[in-house]
Amino acid sequence: MSSTVKLSIELKEHLERLRAQFLIKGKKLKQEELLEILIGIGEISPILLEREIYQLLPHNEQVKILEDTFDFGVSSEATIDDDKYGN
Repeated sequence: MSSTVKLSIELKEHLERLRAQFLIKGKKLKQEELLEILIGIGEISPILLEREIYQLLPHNEQVKILEDTFDFGVSSEATIDDDKYGN
């Protein structure tokens, strides 16, 4: 099953440059194949995908994410192992 994905001209140019890099290395890919690879990478490594999405956010939203802090309940560096592993 196939469907259409609309891309900006700039994004399509980036996709074509990626395809060209594969072609230089002797691997000819259709756009659909390259998109499948990129989606697969996102599924395998969500941390990489999250990092890329984070970088696309406006600066004020990046700052908001960084300002959110979490209290892991660790009282001091000396007790980290005890707090984490219950020693």
